[in-house]
Amino acid sequence: MNLIALESSGMTAGVAVFKNGEPAGVYDINNTRTHSETLMPMLEELKLMTGISLSDIDAVAVSAGPGSFTGLRIGAAAAKGIAEALDIPVIPVPALEALAFRMYAYPGYICPMMDARHSQVFSGIYAFSSDKENDFELKLIKKGEAISLDEQLNALAELAQEKQSAFPVMFTGDGAKVYGDEIRKKAEFPFSIAPGFLREQDGAALAAYGEILYSKGLYKDAADFAPEYMRLSQAERLRKEADGDKSLV
Repeated sequence: MNLIALESSGMTAGVAVFKNGEPAGVYDINNTRTHSETLMPMLEELKLMTGISLSDIDAVAVSAGPGSFTGLRIGAAAAKGIAEALDIPVIPVPALEALAFRMYAYPGYICPMMDARHSQVFSGIYAFSSDKENDFELKLIKKGEAISLDEQLNALAELAQEKQSAFPVMFTGDGAKVYGDEIRKKAEFPFSIAPGFLREQDGAALAAYGEILYSKGLYKDAADFAPEYMRLSQAERLRKEADGDKSLV
């Protein structure tokens, strides 16, 4: 199977080309340029350097959210355009799961956090399980949601109490960087914060996890794919407030 992956849920723009399950090329960049300026030129560069033709691609994996509203829309538009042109499926990859998958085979709990602003993070809790062949599978422990840091730390503390043992937690994602000092002050269980080279979104992790989802039949026609924003945009929130609706759902 050959696939391309487009990562645009956060600051990092990532593109990966996988051939038969192996990375043929990965291009990640983290700067202030918008994804509309970087994503497709990065793909063109990878096509040139890897020698792969789009006609050889079987599917396109794309970060499905949550994350930056603008970034997700840019990635979705690119993925849908490629998929429609080539008549191939789109593999929607949940951004939090892709971040957790970067911590492959980590022995404790993984808590990806994406800065959602307004004193919230997009965050879930995951862990890897392994079988007798030592193949690891990412398991959902707590569904991703827009949540305050304190609420997520409380959920982890309750999980520790439920298990009746201390356990290590790996915090990752840009939210772990933004709220790193608060995590260090407030967390009452063993934890680590992923270093920068593992903490941000990554095209290769998105592609590798996308292949797993594809093998499980979790892909869509381009026309049926839409990003999962997990909450309303700032403009929609302001409009609801102006209409007298104070909920931030």
